[in-house]
Amino acid sequence: MKFIDWVFNSLVRYYVKYFLFLVIIAFILTVFVEPFLVSSVILFFSFSHLFILILAFSFHVRLMFFIKGNLERMLAVIANNNVNKKDDPISVIALSPTEVPENIKTVDPNARLVFSALKEIPYVHCVSRTIHSYNYYRYDWLRVDRSTFIDLVGGLMIGDIILYHDKRSLIGWCIRFLTRCYWEHTAIYMGNGYIVEAVPAGVIKTRISDWLADAHIDIAVLRRKMNDEQTAELCEFVETIIGRKYNYLGVLKKFWVIVTGKSCDGIMTPVIFFTNLLLVSIVIYHSFANPELPRVGILLLLISSIYMFDCIYHWLAYNPKLTSLFESLNEKSRN
Repeated sequence: MKFIDWVFNSLVRYYVKYFLFLVIIAFILTVFVEPFLVSSVILFFSFSHLFILILAFSFHVRLMFFIKGNLERMLAVIANNNVNKKDDPISVIALSPTEVPENIKTVDPNARLVFSALKEIPYVHCVSRTIHSYNYYRYDWLRVDRSTFIDLVGGLMIGDIILYHDKRSLIGWCIRFLTRCYWEHTAIYMGNGYIVEAVPAGVIKTRISDWLADAHIDIAVLRRKMNDEQTAELCEFVETIIGRKYNYLGVLKKFWVIVTGKSCDGIMTPVIFFTNLLLVSIVIYHSFANPELPRVGILLLLISSIYMFDCIYHWLAYNPKLTSLFESLNEKSRN
């Protein structure tokens, strides 16, 4: 099995590396070769991808069962997943060096204590679905008590992170659905009732009172301990970014990490597996149904392959030294 792991890992690495080159050759062939022959080549690639996908999923499932029920192994896999550490909303909340301010009243009176306790367990947000309820995982209990909104501004400090939830926002609902986080937006408090936030129009400075006056908006406040020098540096930096364009590319990257399942442990879920299966099936169906349109088939193959290659890669899943790696980890923990 170790040999198979090594062969598969090496094969996929080289295949992904040269796949674009093979696609370019296939496009060139459409000029000189009969369309049905090119469609046959596409079919060969498609069935090869189907085989790779199924084999990769089996490796991912093996890793999933290897860490299932073992919190130590689970956290080790999450910590070694180099694709995504602090980019998704839940990671930003859970891993950032912040706390719930003492002078801010939350809906849950235990929010500050629980949030501090969670900081002691790295990446617990990634496994909390198996430990706590779904609402607990979403961090909705960080909400500020609406009855104290009028006095809230006076208790804020420069540099406070303001989490935002709009019950009416369709975009917000989409973000929450994909990230499984109650909070879809953040801003930084800059003092005198002003916040700086990134919206589609760009980075802007606006009044927090606009949020507080809207009964459909929930907010939470997180605070990082900073001295005067750090606060001044933060203010200087934030002032320089006001007016910048919205980072659509950054949002796209975060979305890609989510839809390819690369957050937390990075193991391919059944949903992602069947999504890839559907994409490959579409390419196969097109090649059979429309052999006279090979270029369309090549384009579909390219799009589905980019997604598949990102989904299947997980260096731990194909690691031939997986068992010894965790044995070493257990030995270190005992010492």
